[in-house]
Amino acid sequence: RFSSGPCPMLTRFFIGFLALLTVALSAASIRWLWKQRCANRADLLLSAGVAGTAILFILLAGQWVFLSYYLKYVAVIFYLLAVLKAYSRLKNRSIFSRVKRNGKSGPVKVALFFLFIFLCAIAIKGRYYAGEPVELSFPLKNGKYYIMQGGSGVLLNPFHGFKSSQRYAIDVVKLNFYGNRASGLFPKKLPGYDIFGDIVYSPCDGTVARSSDGAPDDPRDKGNYKDNPDGNHVIINCRGAYVLIAHMMDNSLRVSRGDNIRA
Repeated sequence: RFSSGPCPMLTRFFIGFLALLTVALSAASIRWLWKQRCANRADLLLSAGVAGTAILFILLAGQWVFLSYYLKYVAVIFYLLAVLKAYSRLKNRSIFSRVKRNGKSGPVKVALFFLFIFLCAIAIKGRYYAGEPVELSFPLKNGKYYIMQGGSGVLLNPFHGFKSSQRYAIDVVKLNFYGNRASGLFPKKLPGYDIFGDIVYSPCDGTVARSSDGAPDDPRDKGNYKDNPDGNHVIINCRGAYVLIAHMMDNSLRVSRGDNIRA
């Protein structure tokens, strides 16, 4: 059964910053487009492109589940409303007339547009693997889940992407009715996290290469994180690829080293 991964104070601060940045950048992009007085349709198209690519990047790389996963859809709706608002302000609805009204903002908008296109491309690339992948089943089945971070790039996987050994690690959370992963931002008790106690299934047929049990359920308070950062965990040899499943509840593992298991 799943527990929760360790979350030191510095990590909590960084996570909180990313969650705030996700909402702030979305709101700023929408507000900026809402207030635009575009010179013509071409200017409107460019402005909508800047805000749209900014929103797309946040949808791909933002940390939404600390507030609500459903805020992603709210951001898209408000973006579309901002496009309609900017269009309603057009006095001249020709395509290229009165371009000089843009002043110096035109090149800035173009630069921002291509910047966010570049960031989106990096985020999308991080979702793919260049080699021959190993097919795995998803190890959780009793709810709605979300990959909080994962992928081969730092933009999508900021806590693992800097370490080659953890480059393809993923952090999975379980969503509640409100699209949040927990009853608060950082609950003091592990049952406050919706994934706590969830049943974990083997993602593949294979052999247990290592299992470790007996670590306290909350390493943040019990102090053994440095000695055993994976907590209660199991490593499965899946056709030559070793899959690590970590941060499980104390005394919940049902397999031992050498066991042959099926997905």
